[in-house]
Amino acid sequence: VVTVQGGDLSAPKRVLTSPFGYYKITGLTAGGTYIVTVSAKRYRFPAPTRTVNLGDSLANLNFTASLK
Repeated sequence: VVTVQGGDLSAPKRVLTSPFGYYKITGLTAGGTYIVTVSAKRYRFPAPTRTVNLGDSLANLNFTASLK
């Protein structure tokens, strides 16, 4: 699960990743600052939260996980 909050969002957005971990989040405003957090039942993330200053687009925001 990838959760995004901040910027001009009135509520956090949550999306599920594909089986390969890919995800896409739409509807965010360029120029906003967002907090992106990841979580998974079977995995842990050493750095599960990142703050992102969004330009026109953002690609390759990758998180690395290990088994719990």
